[in-house]
Amino acid sequence: MVGYFEGSDRMSDGPFLTPREQVEHSISKGITFNNITEAESEQYLVENNNYFKLRAFRKNFLKSTKSGKYVNLDFSYLIDLACIDNRLRRIMLEMAIGIEHFSKVHLLSVLQQNNIDPYDVVEDYMSQLEESNFEQLQHDLWKNSGSLYCGNLYAKYIEDQNKRCPVWAFLEMISFGQYLYFYKYCAELLQNTEITERLYLMYTVKSLRNACAHNNCIINDINATHNKSINADLQRECAKFIKSPSSRRRHLGHISTYQILTTMYAHQRICISTGVHNHICGELNALKRRFFRDNDYRLHDNIKATFDVLIRAIDTWFHIR
Repeated sequence: MVGYFEGSDRMSDGPFLTPREQVEHSISKGITFNNITEAESEQYLVENNNYFKLRAFRKNFLKSTKSGKYVNLDFSYLIDLACIDNRLRRIMLEMAIGIEHFSKVHLLSVLQQNNIDPYDVVEDYMSQLEESNFEQLQHDLWKNSGSLYCGNLYAKYIEDQNKRCPVWAFLEMISFGQYLYFYKYCAELLQNTEITERLYLMYTVKSLRNACAHNNCIINDINATHNKSINADLQRECAKFIKSPSSRRRHLGHISTYQILTTMYAHQRICISTGVHNHICGELNALKRRFFRDNDYRLHDNIKATFDVLIRAIDTWFHIR
């Protein structure tokens, strides 16, 4: 019998392992070196990646419940997934930044269309915050004081008590997290359904954005699940390429797949620039070809099924305009 890794396979506390010792440790866990030599693997560990980060991808592979060793896991698969993860992470971060930017463009437009005073909306928002949240916002704004990029805005609109801060300057100085608090306030103020729907998408985008920005692996455990409610709009859109309701629930129940699909959907919905959309189309289509370039993962249904779903999402949502 085989089962997915449950957290028992951990390197004990101790000194650094040499590349040779890292390879030997892999062998002791059942990892093979059929597609890459041990010498090549040692060189890879010296020049390209660290063992701790690389072995994180082992969670995507089955272990024998009898021997406790991995089944059908070659060291080359770990390298392949690490490379795919790196490319996927870079694209997701670029998409998240685009989502933040175009959501701000849209918000400013909606505020203007509704004749909202650009100074009052900032002051009213800040005045209704609880004391702890207000202090946190003030601290976050203060971080801009020494910034090469926003220091002048902070000096002009925050430090200078005689100046009022317009919403367009406020948006440039706050973090994505603080932006979502303000975005929620505006959604309630305007009673705007579109902004509310975008808000709940961006909550999920923020989680993936933070992981990507900190250079964390994002597909190191594609089996990990979550208990969050699934966005209804996303479910409806995913039904276009995941026909089976049970398959749809399974894929959207995996946290990494859910966050990636949410970011893809949010990008094609929020980023209305043709140039930006077409650029991301090119990036995603190159990624699509990369998924199975070096391995077909036919012996690893969870990996293959996840990549297949992402490919179908790209084919559905990302066409050159």
